[in-house]
Amino acid sequence: MLYLSQMSIFISIAAYEDDLLIKTIKDALEKAENPDQIVFGLGLQYKSIPDLSFLQDSQKRIISWDPDVRPGVIRIRKMIRDLCKEDYFLQIDSHTTFANKWDTGLISDLLSIQQIENNKKILLSKHPTEHREEMVRAIGTPSVFIDMDHKNENFIHTFLFVPAHDPDGSNEVFKKTLGISAGYIFADKDWVENVPYDRFSHSIAEERYLSWVTYMCGWDVYGNFENDFVFHNQSQADNLFKGKDVKRFDTSGNKMFSSDKYMDLQSTSYELSLALIYNDYSKYAIKNAVRETKDFFIEIGLYDLYNKQKEKYDKILYNEVSQSELPKY
Repeated sequence: MLYLSQMSIFISIAAYEDDLLIKTIKDALEKAENPDQIVFGLGLQYKSIPDLSFLQDSQKRIISWDPDVRPGVIRIRKMIRDLCKEDYFLQIDSHTTFANKWDTGLISDLLSIQQIENNKKILLSKHPTEHREEMVRAIGTPSVFIDMDHKNENFIHTFLFVPAHDPDGSNEVFKKTLGISAGYIFADKDWVENVPYDRFSHSIAEERYLSWVTYMCGWDVYGNFENDFVFHNQSQADNLFKGKDVKRFDTSGNKMFSSDKYMDLQSTSYELSLALIYNDYSKYAIKNAVRETKDFFIEIGLYDLYNKQKEKYDKILYNEVSQSELPKY
């Protein structure tokens, strides 16, 4: 018999000039039932590296870049993930807080849903709720895929995985959503070893592509909607950033993304789209996939969008559209 206290957890955090990183790490350790089983994989993007001397060397694996030349959040998360040797993997943002005994809680939840469904190929992911001291909003509200209906953009940008605006009325402890939120992924080491993370793009459509890859490799994604263990302090992080001289907001106050400085956005989004439509023709296609890409869009309720987009890309591949009709980034 394997006890929860014997199960180690690797926490992946990609941190860009975030003042809340230390608070996040300390909160994870203070709230864990077995803090000695926690290891942090840190992708640091700081001009001045935070002081992490309070962590034992055995509890930290660090890679770092100058923030002005960072390779993009997806590549960084992929490199951090490659450092995982532990039993379980948790990916969070650098501004996160935790519930008490979150570590054994997450492991117990994952083992429970795997047992209920009689399926080991399950991971937990959902959009983490914002934590406001005594009040947490939207607990129990599953995330959904929506049709963005962009007229002339590549397919990868025409749908999105977002928190639902209204609860669906169910009281399920676990709900299959198929969507992965990059700020809350909890999986066992088999998912880390057998489902590839995007190794090419900088920060384009991370959650949509990873959701599709996970599905194509035969895995299912559930949210644990009765229990919230991970909270996302996005509002506090944004307020801190606005007072700093870092390239997170432009002169108009709009948030900037690391993809903004790269010139290959069009070709990347086009290849991502080809993979999602055909699982062919593209470096993003999944070799030895065990599921069909059309079935992914059937399950997330966007099969009509998939069909419409496939018709467009069929014409593109056969050079039956004009230059002005080609999709943009």
